[in-house]
Amino acid sequence: MTIAHAAAAAPASWLVIILSGPALFLAGHALLGRHVFTRVSMPRLIGLGVLIAIGPPLVGQPVLVPAAAAAVVLAGVVGFDLLRGGREVGDQSLPPRL
Repeated sequence: MTIAHAAAAAPASWLVIILSGPALFLAGHALLGRHVFTRVSMPRLIGLGVLIAIGPPLVGQPVLVPAAAAAVVLAGVVGFDLLRGGREVGDQSLPPRL
């Protein structure tokens, strides 16, 4: 859809399809972290909230805009994880870096 109709205006149904994939990924990763490490990753929850919040303003924009916005949100979550080294304060679940 993004490749074939990159300049077409995105109706709400297309936005749900475009933004739900990254949102499902962030929600699933947060739930997995809660189940395995008994903690919830705040950057993933914030990213999920941002994806939900940016949906309504993007109705009618070209399809490429919401796809790029979702990529920027996911890159922001990854960047935050890289800055803090993948650890929460006091987290002992990850081995130390070499």
